[in-house]
Amino acid sequence: MKSLKYRLANSEDCDHIALLHASNWKIHYRGICPDKYLDEEVDDERLAVWRKRFANEDPKRQIVVVEDGERIVGFVCTFLDFHPQHGAYLDNLHVLPGYQGYGIGRQLMIQAANFVLEQRPQSSLYLHVLKDNTEAMKFYERINGIIVEEQNVDLPWGGRGPVVDYLWNPINLINGQWRS
Repeated sequence: MKSLKYRLANSEDCDHIALLHASNWKIHYRGICPDKYLDEEVDDERLAVWRKRFANEDPKRQIVVVEDGERIVGFVCTFLDFHPQHGAYLDNLHVLPGYQGYGIGRQLMIQAANFVLEQRPQSSLYLHVLKDNTEAMKFYERINGIIVEEQNVDLPWGGRGPVVDYLWNPINLINGQWRS
């Protein structure tokens, strides 16, 4: 690993983010969502989602990427004022498999928490994680995410499925209050 650089994403990052997002889903969602979706649809579907996001400016959204040299190896996308009780929504947190376990996910969470704290000091930060995505759930529990809700949501590949909502006080993430 070269020195990692965290920065705000720009429109030139769109396709790279979509590819990283789709490739992580192909790895981590195998057995959770239909193989047909992962094998034939996820690349185009994620590309459409990210191109739409980058085409529309949103002052309530922040996307941070982490680069190793010229390669994007992770990103986080956060939306302010998303939920009346839970506050800001962390919509995506992805790190390439070869870069996991080095604290990049935690640092991206801190980037999201800083954005929320700077823009909405009283807001919490929350996210949905698929209930079957046990590795992600372990990560969120290690960084002291509090389960606030379980629900069924619409899924990108169709139908509805169970998610768990984790919640944080952003200052706790920034201050590194998590388990090892």
